[in-house]
Amino acid sequence: MKKFFIALLMIFALTAAAAAYTPGVYKAKATGNNPNVPVEVEVTFDEKAITDIKVVAHEETPGLGDKAFEKVIPAILAAQKTDVDGMTGATMSSNALKEAVANCIAQASGTKSETVSTFKPGEYKATVTGHNGPLTVTMKFSENEILSIESEGVESVGIGTAAIEILTDEILKNQSLACDAVSCATVTSGAFLSAVRECVK
Repeated sequence: MKKFFIALLMIFALTAAAAAYTPGVYKAKATGNNPNVPVEVEVTFDEKAITDIKVVAHEETPGLGDKAFEKVIPAILAAQKTDVDGMTGATMSSNALKEAVANCIAQASGTKSETVSTFKPGEYKATVTGHNGPLTVTMKFSENEILSIESEGVESVGIGTAAIEILTDEILKNQSLACDAVSCATVTSGAFLSAVRECVK
């Protein structure tokens, strides 16, 4: 009888271990290349695996964002995790998809979602047209973090420069480009965020 109960407990333990997810369809969003329209996904789970991933809404760059999704979704399904390679030239779209899927995995498994953004370590520069002329942004990255952001240009002192400082602090603090333009400095804000997106790519 004792052996029977031990065997029964082992069966229950194995069953619990195998049931990694609560079956169902889960939704999540993450900011990609377009800060105004997040990438939205629906991820389907059975008890043991991710069975389907659909991007149900996005406004990523045509020809890049959709291609990134076509590459990354099969990779996640094959690996059963979000730690997969993104698409060169569409880093933000790839990372947004992986982040949203990771959120769904966390929901289905009852665990905390982890940051999955990955970058190519190094220093990158981008120059755009600001309010008063060229605006150059220099960013440094580790594999999974934006380390620093520096800008150089002739934006309006007090308004433009303050807007850049505010946005820089927000991006570094939140590790996200989901920032609103600063009132009274929308041109400078837009130019700065555009340069940042170019660096992230």
